[in-house]
Amino acid sequence: MAELTAEERRRARAAATVKIIRPGEEAAAALEDARYWERIPLDKRAEFVWQLSVEVFSLATSRGLRVKGEPIFQANPARRP
Repeated sequence: MAELTAEERRRARAAATVKIIRPGEEAAAALEDARYWERIPLDKRAEFVWQLSVEVFSLATSRGLRVKGEPIFQANPARRP
């Protein structure tokens, strides 16, 4: 999958939305999510989800977050916790 250009990322952010799920609305939210993902062709959905996972992992590792108690990345090894 090709990397997105800065302009493509900007357009994607401009179209981004946030959803607030209040207690008791979980079932309706799950149905809405399912309907959203069903509109995206499977191959495009897989590419999109993969790109999201790469971005989330990149964000997590750049902040030195831990998985199962072990550092998965140290931005500055001299500053060990």
